[in-house]
Amino acid sequence: MREVGKGIAKYEGSWKSLGSGLIADRPYATGLICDRFNNIIVSGNFDTVNGLAVKNIASWDGTEWHTFGKQQISACAFALDNSGNLFTGASSQLLKWNDKDEWVKLGTGKPYSSLSVRIEDILVVDSTIFISGIFGSFENVYSPGIIKCNFSYSDLPFSNLKSFSKQPASNINCRVKNKTVFFNNTNNCDRISVHSISGREILRQDNAANISINNLSNQPLVFLIKRDGKTIWKKLLMIMD
Repeated sequence: MREVGKGIAKYEGSWKSLGSGLIADRPYATGLICDRFNNIIVSGNFDTVNGLAVKNIASWDGTEWHTFGKQQISACAFALDNSGNLFTGASSQLLKWNDKDEWVKLGTGKPYSSLSVRIEDILVVDSTIFISGIFGSFENVYSPGIIKCNFSYSDLPFSNLKSFSKQPASNINCRVKNKTVFFNNTNNCDRISVHSISGREILRQDNAANISINNLSNQPLVFLIKRDGKTIWKKLLMIMD
């Protein structure tokens, strides 16, 4: 993608910049979502967009950039519920955007082993929010790597899922096509497995770089890759029809 704005671009038959792009010494985006008003919200490492001073987060309305809140956050994940409420994971904190145009903390994760706490994925299904990432506990509930919360907006009781230790392999990525999840940078000795949110193993595939989930769409699933008996990669996904 040459000759486009730094850190972010759009494709409309060809790649185009969004204004001047993201500006910083080393600009990059870590989280991206389209909100209920069709604005693109982007977070990452940047302090300027089109000459506008921002704090690692901004919104694009299709024409120009805008600031987004007064707090400085760098989010790895965003999610919307059925009502369009916006959630994000900013380092160790789960946040919700309120009607006063500010982020409200809903919970905080604590470290697992020596790894830094980071929320990597958020999925909202009806009134339940699922969080996965690198943490040992969340709001004092022990649940390494993944947790759920049945919420009303004034009360957030967190409860653990069957725990899976998080040992991330950062070079593994996945893509979905025709209800099949394809993985890159796996080894022929790796085991791919699919689990329900309760932790029950549903599918298993050995010595393969993909796994089909034909009858398991439209529900949250936990995908794991094990190497030499150890979990090296985990991701929470919901694949729609």
